[in-house]
Amino acid sequence: MRSLILLGLCFVGCYDDPVLINPYELTTVGEELERERREQNDDPPAPLCGNGELDEGEQCDDGNRIDRDECSNRCYKGGAARSLQALPIVDAVAGSRRFQRNGAGQALIAPFQPVRLSGRDSVVPEGDIAAYEWSIQTEDGGSVPAGSQVFFDDSTKDRPRLMYSVRGEDRPGVDVLGRYTVALRVQDQQGLWSSFATVVFEAKPNRALWIELTWDRNDHDVDLHLIRTGDRNLAFDSEQDCYFSNCIPPTVGVSTLNWGARSAGDDPFLDVDDVDGLGPEVISIPSPEPQMSYLIALHMFRLDFASATMVSLKVLVDGEVVSELSREMGSHNDWWEAVRLTWGEEVEVEIVDEYFNDAPNSP
Repeated sequence: MRSLILLGLCFVGCYDDPVLINPYELTTVGEELERERREQNDDPPAPLCGNGELDEGEQCDDGNRIDRDECSNRCYKGGAARSLQALPIVDAVAGSRRFQRNGAGQALIAPFQPVRLSGRDSVVPEGDIAAYEWSIQTEDGGSVPAGSQVFFDDSTKDRPRLMYSVRGEDRPGVDVLGRYTVALRVQDQQGLWSSFATVVFEAKPNRALWIELTWDRNDHDVDLHLIRTGDRNLAFDSEQDCYFSNCIPPTVGVSTLNWGARSAGDDPFLDVDDVDGLGPEVISIPSPEPQMSYLIALHMFRLDFASATMVSLKVLVDGEVVSELSREMGSHNDWWEAVRLTWGEEVEVEIVDEYFNDAPNSP
């Protein structure tokens, strides 16, 4: 059991060893949730239509998502009504259709994992579907977490992917933690459009320490720093401070820095470094060093206009938020020391919140 000590108080969380899976691979967070549920003797989860088992509240469950046979994709007998209907689903995560789900039955992914959607199960009374239209706009029923900059590779495809951009490079996946709602409508061969229907999935980290930074002005560039030992005098140190200059992995899953024991999962990753948008910037460590302190700091690297920007910082331990802070940063080279963590069976979370007009040791 890992505990959290926040401002001198200990909050107990139900976590064992952190999940050490690369975020680009299959997540095992769902297995952790199921294990915890069994251990705590909670009530069973809500029925999951499509799991091949007849759960309470289902008339049938043939294990598939086809809506045109004797068992509809909502697990009712007799099939669905033959009317034009969009049916979006999460089709694959990280290239696999065997992905985890949360307690609500929604697909559960790690940030930066490729996710493919599908509208092929949509229903058309006669003929074939003539066109697809995918959307994440609120007026169509879609939504993304605050700070997310995701987009479709092609919003007219039957099986599109969500994408995000890093330094001008488009990559498959999602960029920010939280809940995503994707909407779809389809058109028949007579030109009639269905109503928008939605599918929901959740992005949750699968590394023990996860730090996410966003801001509200795309004409600024704010940098995230994670300083090993927690000593501010090591800011911009090439070995002890993880930031854009030395911590971007050249290869997926391979860290540029060697912190702690070799092959122990305690090296940091600057997973996303945003220089031309609203973030996010993300630093993560699969399994931080026991009894090690880490200082989380923010640096106003570029301020293109005189106006300030509101920055937002989120810190997660074992997938749970332990700190959320926001404040304005208004001048070039401003430095904000936000949070200090000390890792162990008890994780001490200290809100530092000290602001300086000049960054220490800045190049």
